[in-house]
Amino acid sequence: MTRQRRTPQKSIKEIFTLLQEEGPQSIQTICNELGFGWEQLVAYIQLIKDIQSQPILIDKKLGDRTRILYLEGKK
Repeated sequence: MTRQRRTPQKSIKEIFTLLQEEGPQSIQTICNELGFGWEQLVAYIQLIKDIQSQPILIDKKLGDRTRILYLEGKK
């Protein structure tokens, strides 16, 4: 049986869900539990850390078809 590819969003959600439900985990345990390769998991962790270190992105809807994106504190 072939394994379906996960989207990055689904992969990141699975990482957070595992940590929320099970508490602290080693990289190896997360790889085993979720079926990630070591390098793949490390790349997702780095992506999460990079995003968390950025200013908060504001997504404001203006009308039916217009959305404005800006960083918190930079209007």
